[in-house]
Amino acid sequence: MNIVERIAAIDKKFAWSFLGFILAILFGGLTLYNEFIKVRDPQLTVEVLSSANVLDLKENVPELNILYGDVNIKSVAKDLSVITIKVKNIGGVSVLGNNYDSISPFVIILSAGELLKIETIGASNNYLEQFALGTKASESSILMPKVMIEPGESYNLKLLVIHDARSTPKISTGGKVGGMLTIPVTSTELEGQTNSFFAKAFSGSPTIQATRSLIYFFFFIALILAIALPIAGLLSIVEKARRKRNVRLFKVYNGNKTPQECEIFFDCYIVNGISSLRMISSTLINPGELDTALMAGKLNVNLPLEKFSHSIEVYLMLNKQSILVTQVVTHSKMVWRDESGAVVIDPKKQKLLSEFIEYEKIKNS
Repeated sequence: MNIVERIAAIDKKFAWSFLGFILAILFGGLTLYNEFIKVRDPQLTVEVLSSANVLDLKENVPELNILYGDVNIKSVAKDLSVITIKVKNIGGVSVLGNNYDSISPFVIILSAGELLKIETIGASNNYLEQFALGTKASESSILMPKVMIEPGESYNLKLLVIHDARSTPKISTGGKVGGMLTIPVTSTELEGQTNSFFAKAFSGSPTIQATRSLIYFFFFIALILAIALPIAGLLSIVEKARRKRNVRLFKVYNGNKTPQECEIFFDCYIVNGISSLRMISSTLINPGELDTALMAGKLNVNLPLEKFSHSIEVYLMLNKQSILVTQVVTHSKMVWRDESGAVVIDPKKQKLLSEFIEYEKIKNS
């Protein structure tokens, strides 16, 4: 049984359409993502990747002098720190040059320290690596470049800062970019130390969260299929084994008097279940309905049983009643037309069919 047939088997077990349910969730999820989750504005963030002291003295050595230029850093109780930051666009569209406000430009502000040096140490593309270099606006602020940043693109800056040995320099932002009210600052080090389980579970930009949700969704669907398909296959095997056993017991009950051409009854039952034989029996007692079914299904008389069952139940391409009736009554030779064109039914074979249906009903009651 292939995957299409197994999904069809699952459909038979439940009142709802399994495939339709999955498609509804898929397209509904995509609609919700496009309408409510997908970020359609540029969104810059500044992430502090690391902050480390250049000097880390374990012992106080009075004779030791540490010079930066002409200043003895140790004697004035100063320290040097290297801060690495990442500027990234986590939005859904590019940050363009005209997104930067000319009245309130994008700046990075340094507290508790003086900026000594700025250096670009990496970027996600050559353009940013060449042009994304901030300029020193004051001793404690950096004027950021008005570079174009595509969604997901970023660049890194390394800052050399001199500050009081008893204080720690902090990074903040100012200015306006696009429709953002503020440009958030996050810290990789602090997040790793203080974030709770749920904060880590739901961390990331809306785009990251939406992507994560889609991945989890498809994983969930794959998990359902991995569980449901083997179960459906096992149930189908068990059900067919039960039907074959019923056929064997009925033949013993009937004294093995079943004509060879009527084996099609049992083949149809094993493949399609008792409902298919009930439908045939119901059609046989209605001459007008039988005649219509025979005429509608006459072009499909020579289809093998597995073929027409596969076509009807899985792809829904053919008329089930017409083909099933035509196939069974033709192979069993229980129906023919007389010289006037009227439909004639073999009463013995019709009785055999009714007896088997009643027998199956008793066995499962």
